[in-house]
Amino acid sequence: MDFRHLSFDTAPSITTPPPGPRSRELLAFQAAHEASAVSYPKGLPLALRRGRGATVEDVDGNVYIDFFGGAGVMAVGHANPEVIAAVQQQLPELTHALDFPTPARRGLVEALLPVLPGALGRVLFGGPTGSDAVESAVKLARFNTGRMPLVAFEGSYHGMTSGALALSSGQPYKGRFLPLDLVPGP
Repeated sequence: MDFRHLSFDTAPSITTPPPGPRSRELLAFQAAHEASAVSYPKGLPLALRRGRGATVEDVDGNVYIDFFGGAGVMAVGHANPEVIAAVQQQLPELTHALDFPTPARRGLVEALLPVLPGALGRVLFGGPTGSDAVESAVKLARFNTGRMPLVAFEGSYHGMTSGALALSSGQPYKGRFLPLDLVPGP
């Protein structure tokens, strides 16, 4: 695969100082109509229109190198043609099957098993987010060790689900989501 054509050729390109007027309008709509649990647009105020490879374009026409893409595009880039082809092949057959066995699922497990260390001869499918992966890792560790205490590094961030937040350190990540009796006073 020729990776040169996977990203926007113009990246980076800022034509309107961010956040531009269209981004501001979408950010205001989001703030007025969505839950306050969204976090990324608060630190990086822009609204995205499309992505290609390792680049994204905002609704105002600015093009950025996407240093954050692995969180939502599985580290293969936005609009990867090989992924699109595989999805188009699978979608007419079966959109998803949760945890029911399917030939496609078996194929993935068979591809993973040879690269796993011997002690890890089983595969656990998590959800679509990093938080889901953390939750699955915690369950897997507890199941395999039988131990309950968990240790996380100071300054760590693991996601927005309850268990992942419990492992994250620092009030900026979880302060607003803790039960009131656990929130430190002023």
